[in-house]
Amino acid sequence: MRMRNFTTAQPRPNASLASTAYSKMKHDIITGAFRAGQALSENALAQHYAISRTPIREAAARLLQENLLHLVPNKGYFVTLPKVHELGELYQYRGILEGASAQLAAHKGLEEEQLNFLNEKASCQYRRGDRASYIKFISNDTAFHVGIAEASGNRLLVRAVADLRCQIERLLYATIDIGDYGAMLSREHANILKAIKSKKPPLAKKLMLEHVSKSRAKVLQLL
Repeated sequence: MRMRNFTTAQPRPNASLASTAYSKMKHDIITGAFRAGQALSENALAQHYAISRTPIREAAARLLQENLLHLVPNKGYFVTLPKVHELGELYQYRGILEGASAQLAAHKGLEEEQLNFLNEKASCQYRRGDRASYIKFISNDTAFHVGIAEASGNRLLVRAVADLRCQIERLLYATIDIGDYGAMLSREHANILKAIKSKKPPLAKKLMLEHVSKSRAKVLQLL
């Protein structure tokens, strides 16, 4: 089974103008180029991306549905500000999805290609103060978590976990210069992977839920 890398949206060469605008805007929101609370007008966005207002409007409609933007009548679009209760719901949902993914993956076991892929992603760390290494870490973290969902064999879980990652990556980018917890995350990933490899579903689920809970606590502390 071929494992895939999931990262934040990037524009495709042959995509429609609206899709291209959507990918660029989403990437800029997630990576913090557009700050939380920032106002974004259609005119300014069209000028920024050298594109007409119509595809910008279509792209913004998709980002509204994904809760990355909100619309204030007569004022324009604003980058959403995550609220504490929303973060609680987000991580509760993440725990449900990823706990089930780890449990199902442990039931199925891992093929050699899957194990090698996940081992590589799990071992990735970053150097504090080195933005490039942190960005690589975020990409590998996404690939690890989506990879476990793929190992579960449930396509709906794969899609749900991949879709959720845009919100998780946004939080990781927001805390990019705060804290140094790469080694701890790497250990947690390794323990989850060990439980899946050993075909211990309850343990895999338990470790994943603990991992998500610790991530939630760190985010609430750092933001």
